[in-house]
Amino acid sequence: MLIDPRDSLLSSYDYELPEACIAQRPLEPRHAARLLMVEPEAGCRDRQVWDLLEELSPGDLLVVSKLDRLGRTQVEVINRLNDLQQEGVHVRTLDGL
Repeated sequence: MLIDPRDSLLSSYDYELPEACIAQRPLEPRHAARLLMVEPEAGCRDRQVWDLLEELSPGDLLVVSKLDRLGRTQVEVINRLNDLQQEGVHVRTLDGL
């Protein structure tokens, strides 16, 4: 499913996820958490959050549940957003920011 980065409708991001696949507590270290990469031609593959920035390309859309997921401090979040913007990566949050 391709999603237009300008699309801000939460319904665009609805999908079925079995409860057994939902983390019940954070992984330590946090950056080792699993990440599902969806590629239109290649399908899905598992990665780790640690690998995320290596995977993003100009024009990609990064969707996070809340903005604070991009860093541990406000400075980290601002710096990460700036880096992503400079790389041409679009960011959307599910909490409306």
